[in-house]
Amino acid sequence: MAHTQASIPRLEKRILTTIESVKPLSPVLLKVLEQLRTDDADFNSLNKLISSDPSLTTTVLHRVNRASLGLQHEVSSIEQALSFLGINSLRCLVLSFMVRNFLPQPDSPLYQQQQKLWSHCLATAIIARNISELTYPELINESFVGGLLHDLGKVAVAQSLQDDGFAAQAQMPKEIPDLVHEVDILDTDHSLLGKKLGEKWRLPQQYIHGMWLHHQPVQALGSMDMSSELVSIIKLADLMAHDFLFDRRAPMETTERTGLLNQLALEDVVDQTVLSGVSQEFEAKAAFFNLEGDWRKIQALALEEAKKDLSEMVLELDDANQNLQSSNRVLQIANELALRLSKAHSLPELFSAVTDTYQQRDFFQAGVIYIVDQDSRLLEGSIWSGQNRTRSIMIFLDQDGQPVWDRQTESVPDSLKKVISSYKNRHFRTDEHNGGASLEHIRFHPPLYFVPLFTEGDLFGEFCFLLNRNKPALTRQEEMGLLQCANLIKGSLEKIRLNEKLNRRSEELSQALWQTHQQHLKLLQTERLAAVGQLAAGAAHEINNPLAIINARAQMLLLKEDDPKKENDLKQITEQIDRISTILADMMDFARPAQPELGKVHPAEVLNRVASFMDNSLKKNNISVTIDLEDSLPVIQADPNQLEQVFLNIMLNAKHAIEDGGGTITIRAWPDDQEETVIITFCDDGPGIDPQNLRRIFDPFFTTKEEGKGTGLGLSTSWGIIDKHYGAMDLKSKPGEGTCVTISLPQNLARLKASSTDKPASHDLPGQKHTILAVDDESHIRDILTEMLVSEDFDVKTAENGDEALKRLDRETIDLVLLDIRMPLRNGLNVLQTLTETFPHLPVLIITGQASREEMRQAEAMGAIKCIRKPFHIKQLLKEIRSALDIIPQGDDKPVG
Repeated sequence: MAHTQASIPRLEKRILTTIESVKPLSPVLLKVLEQLRTDDADFNSLNKLISSDPSLTTTVLHRVNRASLGLQHEVSSIEQALSFLGINSLRCLVLSFMVRNFLPQPDSPLYQQQQKLWSHCLATAIIARNISELTYPELINESFVGGLLHDLGKVAVAQSLQDDGFAAQAQMPKEIPDLVHEVDILDTDHSLLGKKLGEKWRLPQQYIHGMWLHHQPVQALGSMDMSSELVSIIKLADLMAHDFLFDRRAPMETTERTGLLNQLALEDVVDQTVLSGVSQEFEAKAAFFNLEGDWRKIQALALEEAKKDLSEMVLELDDANQNLQSSNRVLQIANELALRLSKAHSLPELFSAVTDTYQQRDFFQAGVIYIVDQDSRLLEGSIWSGQNRTRSIMIFLDQDGQPVWDRQTESVPDSLKKVISSYKNRHFRTDEHNGGASLEHIRFHPPLYFVPLFTEGDLFGEFCFLLNRNKPALTRQEEMGLLQCANLIKGSLEKIRLNEKLNRRSEELSQALWQTHQQHLKLLQTERLAAVGQLAAGAAHEINNPLAIINARAQMLLLKEDDPKKENDLKQITEQIDRISTILADMMDFARPAQPELGKVHPAEVLNRVASFMDNSLKKNNISVTIDLEDSLPVIQADPNQLEQVFLNIMLNAKHAIEDGGGTITIRAWPDDQEETVIITFCDDGPGIDPQNLRRIFDPFFTTKEEGKGTGLGLSTSWGIIDKHYGAMDLKSKPGEGTCVTISLPQNLARLKASSTDKPASHDLPGQKHTILAVDDESHIRDILTEMLVSEDFDVKTAENGDEALKRLDRETIDLVLLDIRMPLRNGLNVLQTLTETFPHLPVLIITGQASREEMRQAEAMGAIKCIRKPFHIKQLLKEIRSALDIIPQGDDKPVG
């Protein structure tokens, strides 16, 4: 029977120690073995050699007399023994003396194993000599000796295992391990041990090769070229000796035997030829090794062991068959469950897949699967009983995580309520009393089995089931299969949760994209208004000069004119000039609206004032006004005149939209405390605005009114005023559904401006201007910066290189430096280093178009507030400049440089 025990601790070292403790062969014994290699040895020389060694003499005489019971007189001399024994028997005696340390002792725990082993070695020696007679006659004696010694390594293993103290400590096996399991148990094999023992005894190399290589594959023997003929003979004899004694064989012995017969040219030789006379010679030589001489008893013992092994194998196969059937059942369940779960995309579908799978299995009577989500305080699952009864459960949990049994759960059996209510007692991953070992295994609390379900997000669930009465318990294979099913359920649950999370992320991303798009549209609108504003400002500035001359000349002519017709013509000219001046003034207000003069304003008062102002005009056009203002409206900081202008513009637009047929204007206002804003809406029930016009509704000079009713600057100007108040303005309209304008204003403008980068530095003195030094080698960049900063009320100095910049800093007071990096003469990093050392409190902004990321990181590390790449956004640059000036320490009024 193959040995299956785990490796014995340090057994290899124990065996090697045993080999090391063996005494080396005496020179006398080595000389005797050398002379016995041939059959024509000199008896006189042998007589002298053996007689010179008392121990060898005693062994030879003892064994001769024991084997020669038919003699009338006891053999008392070596000379008599040699005459009686002959060369072959003497060779056996000498070999038995050589290995006396390894001969079996009756009190050995492995006595029977050793007897069997030495019987096999003796049979191998006799068969090897017979094979040699047919193949290589010159190797007859070497074949006999090599066959006898070939398993000496395994005998050394047996000898090492005989010590009872060590055997108990190491949990010694009950038998010598076979070749297949030697490495697993001993960490070595008997072939290597035999080689070490042969080297210890300084045996001839051909014997050492036989002890070492007799288990090598037959294909490898010829290529090794190490006494391959003798090794092949010993290997074949070893296989045939197993047959002779009915011993067990390794799985590949039949193939090996055929190869050896071909290699030794013995294909046509039958076993009887080789085995002829083996039994008689075995009986004659068994006494020399204290072995049982009747080889039939050895065969009978081997047959008994074979029958015992066969019975054990049958039992093992029966157990394996039952385990296989169990494994097949759970494998079918797992396969079916995996197929169903692959189609589950929600928790109800997952529960349905589990219950449908286990309902169809006759050894499950009932069960429940549920998931506990502590975040949503919900326990959700499914119950089944039999093959047709299934129901879903959804139970709310209280603050302690306990189920709340209400009317909706009245039909749940009390026994199941008790099980579910006690889920917390089973909700743990590790056992603190067991060294933190995982407890994610099937637990049995009669009559229920519990399979825990844990996920990475610490979501807990259980799969509980009741076996049918004809199923007493789960087998180990069924438990492992159900745990694998639990892993499938957990994997599907995590997949569902991941899909839900991905869907939420997709919805959030879609919303974010829509908001980004809206912001992008607003940004485009802002840029378009800014561009038109700049154009309007320039145009107004250019037109006003010649227009003023025309107006002055017309007034002078009017004062001198007496002709009524001409006087009337001149009045028309001046009236139209006034009209143009008004339009230009609106354009200037739109392009550069005045900064609001902030004060405490109650939005309700401004709204009521505007509504009262327009009351008569609205009534004439059959227009009613509904005002809904919440009492909780807070007082805000704003410019009341500008807000009045905005509200009036919106009211006029609403009036013009509905004045033909009459209608209603609804004004509402309420605080949004969450956003810290005040929301004001103006809605009319007029014809609405075409979608194609909505995109342009805030564009300057765009209007849908009749000629003479508006310039198209009202909404644009209003938008600019609200923007200056850090608010927002939006318009929504659909044809036939009216128009609604929404204004959002901050409740606390002072706090908002304190955190904004668009306000002047809080420590500025009235009328004080900041001086900025722009350093760039490109003249048009300097011009752009100068124009931009001057328009924002900054004083600007310029320098075209680093040297000029440092000279200006030495003689002038500078509040902030705009610095390029790539410049001739002295680069920006060098200038920055000098500024950091000389003017440590001077803020520096880097504006660069060619600097690398490393240079920009280096500039920030050297003290630059920020690095901005060209082409830069004017508003962003102004924002950074104001932010930099805001962080100048309070009270630091000393001029720079």
